[in-house]
Amino acid sequence: EPTKEQIQQDPDKEQQQLLQEKARLTQQLVDATTLLEQAEKDKSSLELEYYKKLEAQIADNKVYVTEILEKKQIITEDYEKLKLKVAEQLEEKEEQYLKEKQIIIDENQNLISEKDKVIAKLTSQVEEQLQIFADLKEKELYIAKLVKERQERVLKQPIKETSSIGLQFNYLIPSMDSLDSSVIIAGQKLFILQGDRSHSLQWEKYGFRLECPQGAVSKDTEVAVTALAGGNFKVPKGTMLVSAVYAISVSKGLLKPLVIELQHCVDLRKTSQTGCLKFVRAPLKSPNAYQFSIVEGGSFSVGNRYGSIERDEFCAFGIVHVGNGDTPNGGRNGSENDTQTQGTNNDWEKETNGDTPNDSSNGAGENSGGGGATPSTKHFRDTLYSGMMYYDKKETGHWKAMYSVVRDLEVLKTYLENKQTSVEYDNIADLFKFIQPNGTLKMTLQTTQLQLGWTVYPDRKPMELFQSTIDYFPLNPLYSSCSMSVYAKPGIAQDPLHCPIELTGIDPLKVVYINKSPPALPPSMSPTTSSSSSNVVHESASVSSTGGASPSATSDVTKVKKVIGDVLVSHYAALNSLKTSLSDLASQLYAAHLISDEVKETRSMENFITEFKASLNFKRKLPQVEEHCQKFLSSFIAVRGSYADAAIVLCEDWIEVIRNELGINFSINIDA
Repeated sequence: EPTKEQIQQDPDKEQQQLLQEKARLTQQLVDATTLLEQAEKDKSSLELEYYKKLEAQIADNKVYVTEILEKKQIITEDYEKLKLKVAEQLEEKEEQYLKEKQIIIDENQNLISEKDKVIAKLTSQVEEQLQIFADLKEKELYIAKLVKERQERVLKQPIKETSSIGLQFNYLIPSMDSLDSSVIIAGQKLFILQGDRSHSLQWEKYGFRLECPQGAVSKDTEVAVTALAGGNFKVPKGTMLVSAVYAISVSKGLLKPLVIELQHCVDLRKTSQTGCLKFVRAPLKSPNAYQFSIVEGGSFSVGNRYGSIERDEFCAFGIVHVGNGDTPNGGRNGSENDTQTQGTNNDWEKETNGDTPNDSSNGAGENSGGGGATPSTKHFRDTLYSGMMYYDKKETGHWKAMYSVVRDLEVLKTYLENKQTSVEYDNIADLFKFIQPNGTLKMTLQTTQLQLGWTVYPDRKPMELFQSTIDYFPLNPLYSSCSMSVYAKPGIAQDPLHCPIELTGIDPLKVVYINKSPPALPPSMSPTTSSSSSNVVHESASVSSTGGASPSATSDVTKVKKVIGDVLVSHYAALNSLKTSLSDLASQLYAAHLISDEVKETRSMENFITEFKASLNFKRKLPQVEEHCQKFLSSFIAVRGSYADAAIVLCEDWIEVIRNELGINFSINIDA
């Protein structure tokens, strides 16, 4: 336990500690008070500085706000001004737009009014042109009638020849009676020339062209041309006629020379060959009738089947082939003592050494430019020939099929027309040359795989054609073709015949075909008659192209063909107005075997119609006429457009007119 003294000492010590603590706390209080005072001072100082800064900032903001308000006022004023200006401009532009719009409307109305006037004017002009076309057609028919009448009158006049430039001949087209009896006339043509313009005239059917420069003739000068297919012609020795002979005359005096172009049958592939051809001329009357002599001048070119020469005198003209390319007899014109006769039977006998060819039938060929010229004692490899198949019906199921080789198809057609035979032939010809001079064409029938019911026999063996005798057509027509007998058994032969024939000895080698449709069954064997012929090349159909029964054989086919021609004439102007797609139409017509290569290249509607009508003349039975017209219309339909419309009109008119005028049901179908 603590002592009394210790107890008394503890309060003093505690009192002392309390005093120390009080002193310490008092000092802390003083310090705190000092700090507070200092803090108050600092606070006042800071607040004063802050307030000053704040006031300065507020003053700055007031200035900025004032500037902003001023700018806003300016912008507001500018905006109001711009808004007013834009409104004014919009009003002005709207007024300008309305004015321009009204001007355009007025101009369009004026254009519409002018267009209506132009349409009315063009309509009037079209109507006038149509009337002019109609008047021209009437005038053409009238002129054709006058020309025909004049030709008939002139044909009765004798031939008179003069060598003066002023008047070449006082005849137009020579008559047969005025020509030598050996002469074969292939065709005649009359051209009417006007001196105030140039003329370029073609007689492509017989390989003749005429160029007349402006001012060469006086008004209504007539040029008459007669194409002679053969005759007792005398040419210079060592030469051979390679063209037709053309008798040419004019009705009035010439003021300038004319240019004539004659077609030849020589295949000119090299420039050196052109020197082998020469023009020749001859008088038409005794004592030197048809005695030809070389004419200086004239031109021939590679790849061209025509030769041209400028002449101011006319008589009989032709083209000859010279063996070595030089003019015979040192360039002298041929005379009576240095000529050789072409086209006589004696010459033919010498040439063949008395041997007779093995075939005696007649034939056809494509126009190769030879003009039916007769041969000399030498034959050249450059000469072009044409071969074609045709048929002569003997009785039901029996035909003669003949393959002929000639130089000129048109001469052969004339020959067949004169024979008055009922012949069907294909409009396709084969062009070729003989491999050897004085060559031989050999024909080999391929009959091992004939269609059921058909039989084909050669009429003579061997089947050969000789170049040396072919050239005598048409003076000796029996030696230019090979014939075959074709038989079809009724009821058994149901498929078309397609019999191949190989041709050798020519360049290029060829294979041709005999194509025939089976005969119709007699009524006793079948109640219906049918035939299949639509898809066979070269085929000659015996029923209508629509498959219907053939009209009575007593129908007047001649009148039907006349109606067909008249309807074509009535639409002549409209058909000739079709100018576009003529090349497409040419291809269709060519594919249908309706036109030749030469006509196809012309791309002329007039030539297409002429060729169509020319082939139509050879159709002797109504089914053949129907098939021919069907192919013609189908070619138009295939081109489409306005050509199809033309086919529809022609089809309807043909059917209607033939039914109304002739009482015949003409079976063609534009949907075929």
